[in-house]
Amino acid sequence: MPTENLVEPILIGLLQGLLEWLPISSSGQLSLILTQVLEVSPAIAYRLSIASHLGTGLSGAIILRKELLRALRDLKLVEIIIVPVIVGAPLALLLEKQVTSINGDFFNFMIGALLIVTAIIVYKARSSGGRKLKDLTITDLIILGIAQGLAALPGLSRSGITIAVLLLRRVDPIDAVKASFLTGIAATGAAALYELISYSFENWNISMAAALMLASLLAGLLSAKSMLVLAQKYNREITVFAAIIGILAIISAIPAFL
Repeated sequence: MPTENLVEPILIGLLQGLLEWLPISSSGQLSLILTQVLEVSPAIAYRLSIASHLGTGLSGAIILRKELLRALRDLKLVEIIIVPVIVGAPLALLLEKQVTSINGDFFNFMIGALLIVTAIIVYKARSSGGRKLKDLTITDLIILGIAQGLAALPGLSRSGITIAVLLLRRVDPIDAVKASFLTGIAATGAAALYELISYSFENWNISMAAALMLASLLAGLLSAKSMLVLAQKYNREITVFAAIIGILAIISAIPAFL
């Protein structure tokens, strides 16, 4: 990729941002494009997809700025943000070592298969519970952290699996989305910084990285707002809510098998 070309990082950032807060694995979709279209190696594709989360992490922080400001005064919200990250980080690092050693064909197949797994998990999460953020227990947060760690596998949507886990724990859909966002801000931001500090990306300079981050930030704002609207609209129809995001995940898996 020529270093002077900003079109590709902008397009990648827009795609990553639009998909980040939807339950269809932005890292899986982005990795597929990088390996199949731009012919980037699976290891670099995976790491670049994670690094691009820095912009969308910031978009989540902007959308939930009131909750984050409240977290400065509310120990419960601090727990919701921090505990899943502490629990999930070791598992995510372990899985990363395995993922970056996978060959191209199996890498793409794995993404497609895990996108379908995401769809099934989300569709099965048909809870009508009314638990709120303040009702989440340490057990809930540990389970959430494990789910978030497993989402290091490209194709297993972080937002999809965390929302599904919370719905199964009988959390209200809107609060499930908010909790997923809150944990995602810390998790994706930390993972992106780790990748940016630990690895260099072939033929990418500062301008291209900045363009990718800005594009993912702007698109992430749109994606986050859309997901909150979807949760609000189908708050009382959890089956419809789960079915819609499950269908999105299945459709998104199709390119991996073509």
